Order: sequence, then structure tokens, then C-alpha cells
Amino acid sequence: HLALLLNSRTSDSREEVRHLLWMASAAQPNNLQILLDLASVLSQSKRQIQALEVLEQAIALQPENPRPHLQRGNILQRIRRNLEAIEAYATAARLGSEESDRALLRLTLNTGERSHAEAALRRLLARSPDQAHLLLFLGGLLANSHRLTEGIERLHRALELSPEWPLAECYLGYALLQRGRFAGGLRRLEQGQAHALQRGEPLALPVEAWIEQARVFLEYEKRLANLDAGEATLEGLPEDPLVAKTALLLGRHELAAALFRRHMERDGPEPPTALLHDAARAQARSAAPHNLLALDWLERALAIERRCLRDGTRAGTDLRGFLYAWRYA
Repeated sequence: HLALLLNSRTSDSREEVRHLLWMASAAQPNNLQILLDLASVLSQSKRQIQALEVLEQAIALQPENPRPHLQRGNILQRIRRNLEAIEAYATAARLGSEESDRALLRLTLNTGERSHAEAALRRLLARSPDQAHLLLFLGGLLANSHRLTEGIERLHRALELSPEWPLAECYLGYALLQRGRFAGGLRRLEQGQAHALQRGEPLALPVEAWIEQARVFLEYEKRLANLDAGEATLEGLPEDPLVAKTALLLGRHELAAALFRRHMERDGPEPPTALLHDAARAQARSAAPHNLLALDWLERALAIERRCLRDGTRAGTDLRGFLYAWRYA
């Protein structure tokens, strides 16, 4: 009778199920399945707090069983308590639940909790090392975190498994740009764009902007060849932050630091946070690093990020810069 009611979607049936399950849980308080079913029915009835209380009982009963942790994560995510949901999914994943790893990956990629996303990806790849889409996710995440060597390796492996995959080609092109390999990055981006057009697959990536940026990098690379960081040199260069970015990506940190200092002087009290992050990287890595100046720029970037997160003044704020700044600080 209970099994039939569980498959019913009417509110009256749910009420009867809940009543029967309460009775069953009272009669068999150590029956995990009854507690999980009761939590599920309570959640379907929009009684999420009660459902979470029941799952706490289930976890106390069998703390090493991943199922109640996974179910708890699902409910917490449903009511937008995302950080708690991440913890619940991570616990279930550590206990061996592959479904929890996939749920954790989806949630963390959406919320910017990249350390959890990376851990989930590595666990999934340990089980299935030749999954091209997992290699793509991990490679892209590592590239965005400025761990380019491993990121590029993972993206190359994804392309070995799925040749001419437009998304992987474009992510690899972007990673190569960040490594300062502008010609190779541009080639990969153009290949990815061409293969996407051939297949009729839209790319949810700013590929046109990346291609244009790659061409600018190549042009500025030629202009920066054999230049030093002297004042006369700086005055002869365009007032474009991408000049400093080009020097940074080429590993010319002293020249990049000088160019970024020029922008800091002219951009007022609140320049873009990406500019502050790049400037701090260049400053800290230059031959004569000004670490206090780099830290000051990072503190300014963090203050801007915190304000945007607090009052929502910038839609879709990306936490990558926030985490990245803390790491360098």
C-alpha cells in the first residue's frame, strides 16, 4: 500500500504517505530507508525544514552512508543554502557517491566555489580517466586559476579523445593566450570557431573577443620586442591596458609593472578589478618587486569585490578574481 502511495502525485496521497511513514519511523526508528522516504515526502510537500530534521536522524543513524548526505544536499540546494549543500555533497562524495560528485560539480561551477569543483573533477577522473568532458572542465578551471601547465595538458588530452571538438579547441586557445603563446592560441581559437560553424554548434563563449584580443597581443608583442621599462619607452606606447597585459603574459614583469603603474595613476580610485589583479601579479614578479604596492592593489580589488557581492551592484559577479586575489595576498 505504501509503495503505491509513494508513486502517486496527489496531495491527499502524500498526506497519507507522510502519516504512514511517521508511524513506521516511530515503530522502526533504526530503519534508514523509512527515514529517507519520509524526508523525500516531506520535501515534496514543501516541508523542507522537517525533511532536513529527519535526514539529520538518518545521518546520526548511519554517518558513513552517503545516501542521507546526498539527499540533504539536494534539499539544501533547493532552498538555496548553497554552501551547506556543497558541504553535504562533498561529504557524500568522500563516502563514495559518484552521483554526489556530479551534483557537487554542477553546483560549484555555478557558484564559483572552484576548490570544491576541482576536487570533484579529480575524483571523477580517477574513476573514469578518459572522459573528455571532465578533462575539458578541469582544464578550463585550471587555466582560469592560472595553473596553465596542467590546464593545457588536460585540454590537449580532451582533444586527443575528441578531435576537432570546438569547445575544447577554444578553451585551449584561451589557455595558450594566457601562457603568452599568442600565435598558437589564435590558431586554436580560429580552428574551434571554424569547426563549430561546420557542425552548426553555437559556442557559448566570447570567441570573437578572444580572437580579436589574440590579434592585438600579437601586434603588441612585435612593438614590445627589445624595449626596456624606461620612461621614454612608456611614453611611446599606446594608452591601452592590453599593452601591459601583453608584457605580463610574455613574462616581461618589470616592463608590465611600469605600464600598470602608469594606468593606476590615471584610472582614478577604482580601476577595474582585473586590472588591479594583473598589476599586482606584474609588480610582485618584477626584478625589484614592490610587494607593499602589490598588496595595496589587491586590497583595493578585494574591497571592490566585497562591495559588489554585498550590494549586487554588478550582476553575475565572478568570484574567480576574489579567490585569486586572496591566493596572491
